[in-house]
Amino acid sequence: MEGPQFSRTRRRFSGAAGLLWPLLVACLWAAVVGYKPVIIVHGLFDSSEDFKTLKRFINESHPGTNVTVIDLFDRGASLEPMWKQVAGFKAAIYPIMQNAADGVHFVCYSQGE
Repeated sequence: MEGPQFSRTRRRFSGAAGLLWPLLVACLWAAVVGYKPVIIVHGLFDSSEDFKTLKRFINESHPGTNVTVIDLFDRGASLEPMWKQVAGFKAAIYPIMQNAADGVHFVCYSQGE
């Protein structure tokens, strides 16, 4: 006759603890790693001024985050030929990306998609 068998099971957290542990780990990871720079690109007929509130919100929510609103081709100038705009945005965004080894976050609206 065989002795009692013990099953090896991992203890799993249930309920609120089961939800809080992943959140806690994510928060600790974000605190250690920090935040990536944020680049905001406006859309057709908009301007960088239209995104002041979003920039302020990001800065208040994540202090220390580098937030850049690209100030190119505002309002009517957003109808310039796309090849001109691409060259302009590349010149504005490239230096930011060179200083961000872990990448950046883009927030783009309309034409910025």
